[in-house]
Amino acid sequence: MIRAGLVIVMGGIIISMAIALYSYTLYQPNVLETPHGEPVILGPMEYAVTFEGTNNGNDKFQPEHTFVKIRVNMQNIAGHAATVSGGQFYIVGADGRPLQPVFGNGTLGQEDLLRETLQPGSHITRTTQFDIPFDDGATYQLLIRPAKEHATSDHAVICLRNC
Repeated sequence: MIRAGLVIVMGGIIISMAIALYSYTLYQPNVLETPHGEPVILGPMEYAVTFEGTNNGNDKFQPEHTFVKIRVNMQNIAGHAATVSGGQFYIVGADGRPLQPVFGNGTLGQEDLLRETLQPGSHITRTTQFDIPFDDGATYQLLIRPAKEHATSDHAVICLRNC
């Protein structure tokens, strides 16, 4: 009797561990790595990111360190409208910390990415800047996290410099 109870308890533990492991792997994000300029698909959007260079801002907007500018080509490949914002992009510098972009509200150019809604099949190109201490020899990567409405847990890591 005790032996049958022990087998039932052990079976329950093993089954619950299998269910937990399955759930864990089901919701683990996939990290898609690509060099800059190559397209990467996250949910309904296809992104192609290129490194545009560095600058020290303009007379209206000065960075604390140096602006690193990227150009993002985006295309909605889904059958419904999709929204993309600059807050989905993070640059990871030599220290390993992800930093969000700086939004100039038009002072950094008319192509500054704030928030865009793309209709199915539409394509748009925008730029965004990051205020970081820039070193020409350091490694820089861009992290793209999809918006919640994109219904994906994938993330993209794009090599910008020296990877």
